[in-house]
Amino acid sequence: MTILTFTGEDSATAMEKMADQLGENCYILSTTKRGNQIEISATDNPVEAGWGKRKAKPRKQFTDIFAETNAKMAGKNQSGNNSDNQAALSEAGSERLISGYQIPAYIADLQEHMVEMKSMLNGMVLTDDAALRNDIGISTPVQLRQLGFSDVIVQELKHSFVDVDYETGQRNFIASLADKLVHENPQTALQADVIFVVGGAGVGKTSLAGKIGAHILEGSAKKPVTLAEMTDTQTNPDDTLLQLARLINVPVCKFRSDEITQQMTAVGESYVVDVSCAPDIANDVIAQVREALPGARMIVVLALAGASSARLIRQQTGVYAKLEPMVCLTKLDECAAGPVEFSQIAQSGEKLGLLTGSRAMIDSVSFADVRLMADYIAENC
Repeated sequence: MTILTFTGEDSATAMEKMADQLGENCYILSTTKRGNQIEISATDNPVEAGWGKRKAKPRKQFTDIFAETNAKMAGKNQSGNNSDNQAALSEAGSERLISGYQIPAYIADLQEHMVEMKSMLNGMVLTDDAALRNDIGISTPVQLRQLGFSDVIVQELKHSFVDVDYETGQRNFIASLADKLVHENPQTALQADVIFVVGGAGVGKTSLAGKIGAHILEGSAKKPVTLAEMTDTQTNPDDTLLQLARLINVPVCKFRSDEITQQMTAVGESYVVDVSCAPDIANDVIAQVREALPGARMIVVLALAGASSARLIRQQTGVYAKLEPMVCLTKLDECAAGPVEFSQIAQSGEKLGLLTGSRAMIDSVSFADVRLMADYIAENC
């Protein structure tokens, strides 16, 4: 058979045409890129391919080199004769100069094979049969993972991008992720009688408590608002909350974690409580307050900095999971959140309700909605 040339938008398309016409045992002669097209020249005749005229050079496999290395090293350890060791090195092909050091040749060969194996593993992609049923299904999940979205979320939302082109699939995926992320009604949630603000150190938790208090005042709340700090005996709180209370002109108080159920009365008053104690204590105390005030509406807001790592998000959502908190992303004017952070929040099962920065105090809390979050995620991919 004569040599045939196949073209396609990518090598996979051209190779598929080649396999259809020449079969799986054909021989590729050359691959050329012409403009936006890939050209592959191939034949099913081994003589035309040159295979009948040459003898394949045996190539030492990694297992052979590894076994040879072990044998040489074992021989070196068993023999105390330096001349025998030098002979073993000579048999292995003398030495090579690598990074300024003289390295035995068999060690150099082993190093090359290790580098080659690492390169092959880094390029490996595992996919499922759903992604293989259309010509763009392979690239869509891979590109979403390359953007930073987690394997778990890509797999869970794969229905949104199957059988559509990548641009449409990405939009559908981000919209599905936003729908999974966003709290159903964060504005109503902030109308609760008691709002506990929890989170790690340095995430802007105290500032968020002040901003929530300011937002409640702006909404012409019928009940007075009190900023409060809940501490344990081992905590030495500063006066930041007091300064915020003075700024928005509301009263401030401090609760002891072991006395709050006796100190707090939610009747006729709204509390925004900055929780400054360990997560295990916070979980127990908030559960006790809920039992002590069954008629009061309560919500827990978990503050997470926009730059939080996936590990920190997983840790924080895990320790407060029993409280079913609404998530607030803070400090977004300092560092934007991206696919990694949103993927981890979605995996945790918690809902995102609030967004805020670190500079403004008044009118600085934004409520998350699906359209807003989809636009934000797309901009930060």
